Amino acid sequence: KLQFLYFIGANSNGSTMTKTVGAVVGYGRAGIIHYGYLKDMDDVEVRYVVDPRTDLDTSSFTKGTKHVRTIEEAVCDKDVEFVFICSPTAHHFDGIQKSIKSGKHIFCEKPLSFCKNEINSIFELAEEHKRLVFTAYNRRYDPRINVLKKSIDNKEIGNLLSVSIVSRDHPYPPVEFLKTSGNIYRDCAVHDLDQLCWMMGELPQKIKTDAFAYDEERAAGMFETSHTLLKFSGNRVGHIMNSRIATSYDQRIEALGDKDACFVENPKSEEPLTFAKRYAESYVVEEKEFLRQVRSNDITPNLTREYSLGLEQMLATCMDIVNTGKEVDFSR
Repeated sequence: KLQFLYFIGANSNGSTMTKTVGAVVGYGRAGIIHYGYLKDMDDVEVRYVVDPRTDLDTSSFTKGTKHVRTIEEAVCDKDVEFVFICSPTAHHFDGIQKSIKSGKHIFCEKPLSFCKNEINSIFELAEEHKRLVFTAYNRRYDPRINVLKKSIDNKEIGNLLSVSIVSRDHPYPPVEFLKTSGNIYRDCAVHDLDQLCWMMGELPQKIKTDAFAYDEERAAGMFETSHTLLKFSGNRVGHIMNSRIATSYDQRIEALGDKDACFVENPKSEEPLTFAKRYAESYVVEEKEFLRQVRSNDITPNLTREYSLGLEQMLATCMDIVNTGKEVDFSR
């Protein structure tokens, strides 16, 4: 039987409320974003930020947040119910398993792991300890994209024929991030691949892709752009164009049906958009959905083990195609 601990606090009008206690692991790009929204929620207490750096800038921390350098210092606290895993992907598994074994629910930035064996182990641990594993593909929670998804599901555009996605990242990430990013497929394209499969309702049957860098030195050995073509059942097609070269964050979608088409355009902005600004609302929505599951004792993962494994296999397949130059029959 799961037991949840809540702490009484006061909101702006003086009434009391319950607070759910948690920790954020990793205070880089994703960690800063998630901590920023969590600390502003009246019903949440982020008690720990875990980051190994000794010179971490904690000026934006609230009074109740403590900087610790190891995850053990956070998960040993029995009051902590959830852990946000925002560390580099190579460190996800260690943080996840230690947190689950300590009885914590997991919110993990995509992807769970680069390793299929680790993904399997994560789901096995979660089932054994009856804990939630929530994988953060935030675009599924974006209101604009959900309007398009409903148009597809309700057949407002007729039978879906194709989905085309333009996704250009901004600002250009630092070299330190690029080296641990897993390259453009696992860092950028993974969002679009998940989004595409979500819209199609299945994994693809065939994949073609290519990737390269415009400036090898700037890219630190990583790719700066990729183009991916995917074939689904019923001869439906998906096309994704990814790039790290942009003057503003650029994310557009076209869904074509046999009766009409629907689109997602960039929001109007006087200043250049960043991914954090473009998807600000989606981060809050996904965090609140995770917290709803924690509080209601709903440990159903938002993505199944089978889908998570299939998505990782897609990413590995894309890298294989770039290295070999061959089209891959993904259905085999």
